[in-house]
Amino acid sequence: MDSNGSAILSRFTFYVPIPALLFELMADLQISLGVSGVYFIGCLFVYAAALWVGRWLADSSLAHRAVFALDTTFGNVTFLGVPLILSLWGKDGLGHLVSIIVVTATLIPISVVLMEISGKRQTGSTTTARDTIGGLLKNPVINTVILGFLWRVTGISTPAPLQDFLDILARAAPPLGLFCLGASLPAMSWEVIRECLSGTLLKLVIMPLLVAALCYATGFTGLALAVAVLTAGLPTGANAFLIARGTTSYGESSATTVVMATMMSVITLPILLYWLR
Repeated sequence: MDSNGSAILSRFTFYVPIPALLFELMADLQISLGVSGVYFIGCLFVYAAALWVGRWLADSSLAHRAVFALDTTFGNVTFLGVPLILSLWGKDGLGHLVSIIVVTATLIPISVVLMEISGKRQTGSTTTARDTIGGLLKNPVINTVILGFLWRVTGISTPAPLQDFLDILARAAPPLGLFCLGASLPAMSWEVIRECLSGTLLKLVIMPLLVAALCYATGFTGLALAVAVLTAGLPTGANAFLIARGTTSYGESSATTVVMATMMSVITLPILLYWLR
């Protein structure tokens, strides 16, 4: 597939399966002050640290730093996390994971807002604000999050036919993302390697250590601790790449981070599992 075909497929994924996935998460939103809240605090710390570290990237624009920060905090919870947690701890572990997935989904609209602000930034503050708001209102991620949240507020359950249709679309997001990712890998350069190594270190080492420390500090142990730490140590998910590809021009570096983090997780995940078991 040539670059045009990859771009078209990425755009389709960004405008159809990803919004369906986000709508499902937001429409079924159940926020509880448990280990998912502690996990999310850890995500915010790492996200902020990545935004700061991103100042030393070759391109230190806010959009690039937002892509870098999302790569360091958004894990592969669908293809890797769900089967892994389910095989290790069954439905009890999966319950904690689903709660974590819901709260961390908010990292996507946060990142999109930062990307849009960077993309629409101009000389006058009034123009910048107007352009930014306009860009956000046209973005399918933001629209879907708002629509899903409003649907949740109404308390109306999603009709079965619509739910089934959304399930079909949402399940298409991860495999399409991986396919587009493979077609978007750039040529290696020192700048790309440095960025990807930094992102991989933050995602696979710093994040699980920080989440573990926060869990211990707040009294979470046992199954809740194990699920939170293992989820924090998952490699970057392909959905982070899709957001980067759909909203910015930094999809190639994000794709490389996903691949590098996945390769390195072959070493780091067994170490985490040995410690947690």
